[in-house]
Amino acid sequence: MRSGVRTMSHCYIPSRIRFGDHVFLGPGANNLNGHYPKRVLDISTTCGSTIEDKVMIDERVAIMAGVTIGARSFVTTGSVVTKDMPPRNCVKGCPGQIELLPANLDVEVDGTLTIQRDDLWHSEREWSRVDWSNDWNFPR
Repeated sequence: MRSGVRTMSHCYIPSRIRFGDHVFLGPGANNLNGHYPKRVLDISTTCGSTIEDKVMIDERVAIMAGVTIGARSFVTTGSVVTKDMPPRNCVKGCPGQIELLPANLDVEVDGTLTIQRDDLWHSEREWSRVDWSNDWNFPR
């Protein structure tokens, strides 16, 4: 069981993708599961990517099928990841260029950013007692 995979809005996560612990996917991050979708029928390429532990992926990123992103790596905004990334690296650009992770980003990932104590399905709160803002027009 994996812990701490957080996805923002408009992410595409196909079947056959593998996540490590404490992974963050920014808005619009897309994971592809085929090299030539709807063009070439090749079952061997129908596989998702592997995103190892403590990887942070920024917004509007495309990750090609079958790619592995190594632990503690960072993918910058708008990058296209076309090949495997070793651990503790950074990729930027289109197509993505792999570089060593800069010192200011080579820090331990804060697990509280990827794990919430409450969610709608496993809530420990009594939602009727939450002090909802009047601006939300939430039915009481």
